[in-house]
Amino acid sequence: MGITSAPPFGERFIMESEPGEVPNIEDDEGEDWLQVLVAESAAIIAEKDTIGNARKRLAAGKISRSERDELADMIARYEEARTWQAVAQVALIHVQACTTCGHHAAMFQGWMVEQQHKTQATTRRLVAGESTLRLPIRKERHYLKPKAQCTHCIDAYIRAKQAVTVYAFKNHRKEEA
Repeated sequence: MGITSAPPFGERFIMESEPGEVPNIEDDEGEDWLQVLVAESAAIIAEKDTIGNARKRLAAGKISRSERDELADMIARYEEARTWQAVAQVALIHVQACTTCGHHAAMFQGWMVEQQHKTQATTRRLVAGESTLRLPIRKERHYLKPKAQCTHCIDAYIRAKQAVTVYAFKNHRKEEA
């Protein structure tokens, strides 16, 4: 008699009782589970209503800057706690190739926190400073449009240009004389 252990996800609770007997829905401390669930549901609904009203007030505008910041902060805290779950730190790296010498330069652009929506198949990335979260680290490379010169071959290019200029200048002076 009483509640069986928690069923696998997606299955219903099965109450064990004899026919005609009222099942016991109290735990070991005598707390009524139904009352606890109703209280938790009421708290969740009240919180959602509060956040919904905050969003409406933000959308309507006509509020002071401090109140707007307070509402935005409250919504962000709610979403962070209830809606989004941080799953990874992402190191964003830009890679650019040089068409002259073929060198690939990699530049670290910063850290991002990848978050996954708890009820939808959606992810987002937020720019973050140095993260203190203990999350797996992912490296993401973005390949940019190739450039004509890079730092490796620009010196040779400048020296060649100068040499041509000096050579042309010297030859021009010889022709004048």
